[in-house]
Amino acid sequence: MIKGKTVSSRINRTAAITYFAIVVVFVLIKVLNHYGVMDFLGSDGKMLLSGGMQIVLFGFIPMLAMGLSLKQKPLEVARFYGHKKISWKGLILSVLIGIVVYILNVFLTSFVSTFLASWGYSSGASALTAFPVELLIIELIFVAVLPAICEETSHRGMLLGGLSAGRKRSSAIFLSSLMFGLMHCNIAQFFHATVIGLLLAYIVSVSENIYPAIIIHFMNNALSVVMSYSRFHGLGLDFISSYTFDFINNNFLLGIVFAIALIIILLVILKFLVNRLFKTTILKQLNDLNKRILIEIERDDYFENMESIIKTGQIYKPSELEDFARFKALFYHFGKEYGFTSKIKTAVGDEPMVRDKIATAFYVTSFVILGIMTILSFVWGVI
Repeated sequence: MIKGKTVSSRINRTAAITYFAIVVVFVLIKVLNHYGVMDFLGSDGKMLLSGGMQIVLFGFIPMLAMGLSLKQKPLEVARFYGHKKISWKGLILSVLIGIVVYILNVFLTSFVSTFLASWGYSSGASALTAFPVELLIIELIFVAVLPAICEETSHRGMLLGGLSAGRKRSSAIFLSSLMFGLMHCNIAQFFHATVIGLLLAYIVSVSENIYPAIIIHFMNNALSVVMSYSRFHGLGLDFISSYTFDFINNNFLLGIVFAIALIIILLVILKFLVNRLFKTTILKQLNDLNKRILIEIERDDYFENMESIIKTGQIYKPSELEDFARFKALFYHFGKEYGFTSKIKTAVGDEPMVRDKIATAFYVTSFVILGIMTILSFVWGVI
């Protein structure tokens, strides 16, 4: 168990140390793979290693470390990380947001790749010689499903939660997103991963629900895999993006105006969908929770009034302080069902935000390591 004066400081320090350990192992494997040390595994072995890293490093360890540090069961850690119910409307809206994010991602990636290419950057990616359906399914699992679940657990669950325990919400959102972008150790992916990370961290922080981020992350990666499959086999699923980029490239000034207008339209659509997502997730759940609490208070007041009238002949009138205490107790009690409270959140309570120097040192070290790797990826190609 990691020691700390408060639960918040333990959360902050646990997240910082655990994330540092994840970074060290992840970067070490990346470097060994770059220099051919892992070649003996073959392509299948490397794929399994990648999946194992996702599950163990980004999924299992963040859950285990926080549970051991705070002496809580996995279910309570999951609640703290934002695992709670999401309605069908919230799920559908998350899917639509994921589609819009993918389209914006395609534009951003194209612009960044063109800029980096002008500086002599080469991704070093090898072209596929075959792309059967079996590989499509494997790619969807290892590129879309596992990263969506595991990377969200480590970054929007543990890292965002740890940073939020010692910093303002805005700082926690920005720093966790920056680390998420750097974790790709790829200068070409850093920019769009950071931007997407900002959106996902904002959604998770405001809605206190990690599932929309998981769904959006999955949709972005899955669509990328499906479009690659489509291009390889000439299925034409990406005809809209191909036509759009051809138009932009062949009509310079008009193309730029068209691209800017399209991006603005997509951002407006994205804002609308995100607002709808909040209304169908946290606002609806809060409204339902408040109704349930008020009904419970009215029921208690009724029985209190009956008892008071029988004993004293007067109606029971609780003070404002008593009403607040009852509301707070019921919020923590019923809030578990809606994911707003857990044993960890209850333990944190109204603790003051304290900046932890040890945690900061580990965060900074992780940032430096990932930053160096990202810069080196520009020199060496993809690491």
